[in-house]
Amino acid sequence: MLPLALALALTAAPVDPARCELDGVAARIAQLKARRMAGEDVGRELRRLLVRAQELAAQLEKDRPAAPLPPAPPGADELREGADALHDEVDRLVRELSALEGRIAAERGAAVQPVPATTAVAAGEPAAVRALREERAKLAARVEALRAAAEALESEARAAEREP
Repeated sequence: MLPLALALALTAAPVDPARCELDGVAARIAQLKARRMAGEDVGRELRRLLVRAQELAAQLEKDRPAAPLPPAPPGADELREGADALHDEVDRLVRELSALEGRIAAERGAAVQPVPATTAVAAGEPAAVRALREERAKLAARVEALRAAAEALESEARAAEREP
C-alpha cells in the first residue's frame, strides 16, 4: 500500500500554495457561515476571510499562464497543398465514377454510354442499376463539393499572397 501511495504522490501535479490556502480559507468560511446561521457573531472573522479569499483568487488568476496564442493561419503554400490534395481526391473519384459508369452499362447490357448523374431514374430499371445510379449521384455530388472546397482554398491562397 505504501509503494502505491508513494507512486501516486510522486506523479501528482505540483500543488500551488495559494490554491491550498484558498481551499483552506473556503473551508473555514463555510464553517463560519454555519456558525453565523446558528446565531454566533462571526462577522469580523468572516469578512477578513472573504477579503483574503478574494486576494488569493486574484493572485491565482494573475499567476495562471496565459492562454496559448491561436495558431497562425496557414500560408499560401499550405493552402495550395490542401487544394492539390483535394484535386487528387477529385481525380480518384472521377476514376471511380468512370468505373461505375462501366458497371451501370454492364448491368443494363448496353454499350458504354455515360448518362448524366442528374438524369431521372427510369421506373422499369432493375434494382441493381438503380442502386448503381444512386451511388453515381452521390459520387458526383462529392466531386462537386470537393471541387468547390479546392477552389475556396485556392482563393484563400491568392488572398494570403496579397497580404503583407
